[in-house]
Amino acid sequence: MSEFWFQSEGLFWIWEFCGVLYGLFSLISWKYLSLVGRGRLIYLPVTLCLVRWQYAWFFAQPSETFTSTISVLLYLPLLVGVAVLLGHSKTKLSIVGVILSLSCLVGSQREGLADTVLSDWRAGPAMLCAFGLLALYFHIWQTNFRSLQDVRARERDLTIRLQASTTKQLSKRMEAVYRLSG
Repeated sequence: MSEFWFQSEGLFWIWEFCGVLYGLFSLISWKYLSLVGRGRLIYLPVTLCLVRWQYAWFFAQPSETFTSTISVLLYLPLLVGVAVLLGHSKTKLSIVGVILSLSCLVGSQREGLADTVLSDWRAGPAMLCAFGLLALYFHIWQTNFRSLQDVRARERDLTIRLQASTTKQLSKRMEAVYRLSG
């Protein structure tokens, strides 16, 4: 396999340095952005992680493949979690998991990885299962968060109704307070 211009050790450190700079920029500008801007701010590093994942499995040297894989596996769940918290589409995030698993499955058959632990074909299905479990966890979290918001809205509504009632309905108010408290 011939050496490509992007298969150098320096490129790895440049990638890491740019990631740190982007992270600092994101932290500084986060509070000034709208919800749409924050979503765009999140999808760029997710896309860059996918590009890095593809590069690692299809072009990089085995040592760099392992390092890039670990680094993406550390960054990506955090980025996907933030995207879910911002309410972005689960379909787009599911596509990320499919891309990861397919590239892992195909890339593990590459000749350059034949003598390494990364040449196992089971890595792709394992990645799909892991990302599926992460997606299930976020789905459960979103469902519980929405139900908690509904309970809070009902509590606010009942509190407003209690405060608006007249003194003749004191017994009903006390009964409602008793039901709210436990």
